[in-house]
Amino acid sequence: YYHPKKGLSPHSTGVPFEGFAKYWLSDRFVFGGWIEHTKGWRREYQQHLSSCDEEKKNMIWLSYEELVDNPLDSIQRIATFIGVDTTADSALVQRVAEGCKFDNVREKAQASLDGGAEGFIDHLRSGKVGDWRNHFGPELFAEFGGAIKAELRGAGMELVYDIGDGETWAIDEEGS
Repeated sequence: YYHPKKGLSPHSTGVPFEGFAKYWLSDRFVFGGWIEHTKGWRREYQQHLSSCDEEKKNMIWLSYEELVDNPLDSIQRIATFIGVDTTADSALVQRVAEGCKFDNVREKAQASLDGGAEGFIDHLRSGKVGDWRNHFGPELFAEFGGAIKAELRGAGMELVYDIGDGETWAIDEEGS
């Protein structure tokens, strides 16, 4: 909704958030909607894991919530996945975690813009897990949550999604 490119952003063109949210959820969206997009990538990931040897695995499944909740473990997992040996520099993972903190990313992006770089940083809103919920009224939130849970139930994927205010949506591989 807050795409940084003016004219492409529904926000910048006056499309109401509620209308965009419903469209984004639907299968009419350009990428097939978030649910189908997520299910498709998860299927690819699971097929990949089951079809190749350990040394040929070239996909990683990591959520934003995992990155925020466990940044050091997540960064170590990424480093291992891409073949970076962090044992030679015991502070490397910590430095990466510090550099990736939302406020630091936003500050560096703004400094780049101030230094003459072209671009937008409007999409760097708060960096808070579950902040999206603040943009939803109660009816839209209930509709959105119901659709996501119904569509992902039985999809053979595990999803734990922090929806803010200490609440999570959890769907296990069987869909309960």
